[in-house]
Amino acid sequence: PVSREETPPEEIPSPKTAQNILEQLDASVPLSSPDSLLDLPQLIDVALEKNPQTRAAWQQARVAAAQLGESMSDYYPDLSFEAMGGYSKRAFPFPDGTAVYKGADIIPQLEMTYILLDFGRRTASAESARRRLAAANFSFNRELQRVIYNVESSFYEYDAARALEDAALLNLELALSVLNDVNTRLELGLATRPDLLLAKQVEAQAIYDLESAKVSVFNARSKLALSMGLPANSELHVVSLFDQPLPTELQSQVESMIDLALAERPDLQAQVARLRASEAELRKAKAAFFPTIGVEGAYGGQWGDYRLYGADVGAPGINTEQRRHGIGSIYNAQLVISWPLFEGFSRKNRVRQARANQEKQREILRAIELETTNEVWSVYNDYQASYRRYEYGVALLEASEEAYQATRESYDNGLRTIDELLRSERDLSSARYTLIGARAELLSTAARLGFVLGRVTVSSPRPQ
Repeated sequence: PVSREETPPEEIPSPKTAQNILEQLDASVPLSSPDSLLDLPQLIDVALEKNPQTRAAWQQARVAAAQLGESMSDYYPDLSFEAMGGYSKRAFPFPDGTAVYKGADIIPQLEMTYILLDFGRRTASAESARRRLAAANFSFNRELQRVIYNVESSFYEYDAARALEDAALLNLELALSVLNDVNTRLELGLATRPDLLLAKQVEAQAIYDLESAKVSVFNARSKLALSMGLPANSELHVVSLFDQPLPTELQSQVESMIDLALAERPDLQAQVARLRASEAELRKAKAAFFPTIGVEGAYGGQWGDYRLYGADVGAPGINTEQRRHGIGSIYNAQLVISWPLFEGFSRKNRVRQARANQEKQREILRAIELETTNEVWSVYNDYQASYRRYEYGVALLEASEEAYQATRESYDNGLRTIDELLRSERDLSSARYTLIGARAELLSTAARLGFVLGRVTVSSPRPQ
């Protein structure tokens, strides 16, 4: 057998490394340093420029714009150039013999075709393309809102993860402080070894919580980078939002918010445009039952060199040869009516398909409207609940801090046991986590509310 070495096709790309991906990104992206922290608007700017989803949506809009331009070309005449040439030889039999014709000719000409009337085909095609362009533009706007919302949500999650890490560090410091006090009291004979073991148990739990919080910070930062369209291992140094004012309570009723979402959400507007495009396609399918009326014309010339010889070409009974050459003009103009009468029911089935697609788009629109109503209602209730949970978290933390201080003083004075002190310490740690979680939930819910309403706005959170 004959063996041969096969090589992979050149168009198959080589595997990419992390360095390859980073090199493809614009080096001018202001990806952070500890001395220059990025705020939320800056992160969103990077995401809108680098996220592949926004780039793909933009290219889809450009495709729709090109398709609209293509549909408008039917309003213009078709102009083409055609040239034919060659050598030919033909024989013509006569009673006295055979005449032979042979020669070469070249026929160049311009041809034009223009449709005068097509009973709405061109108008329907252009309307469908125009509506699809509008749908692509609205979809692009919605994709921008989606990217902004994802960055906001990831940013709040990252900020909360860092706050949880800080809280875990405070809890560890508190556990170490309690452990030192128990050690001191044990040396003075005021505490027992089980008290020391309980304090060490709380310290070990605090260390575990701190390490878990560090992992959560890393994962949240990776998620933020991915939402921006960057590799997960990108270095990001961003501002903290913990001291920033939170969203206020909702003043609008849920019904008015639903009306606002139904009127302004880009995905709803995009689906309305798709429905209008399907209606135009149905009109085009119906117009196919009518004829098209147009004109066709051509203008050109013909150059030839001909020879004719044989019987009766010259004087009767004498075989002679005649030669002709020259240039002549060719032109024609005609009115053309084209009306297919039967095409195997294809036109009827195209109408059925277009009508079914129209109904499909209408039902999709209704489904999106119902989903929008449900989303607004759900996020409205979530926002109200998140606001109340945050207020509860603030009150819980204040009460837990006061309770811990009182328990610590009582413990130092010998009026409380180590169990009561450690329980109060755990309550304080839980209250810190509760407040941070409630605050992150409120910020994320506020961002989701803007996304559901189709009104995504971002203000700079950088401290003044």
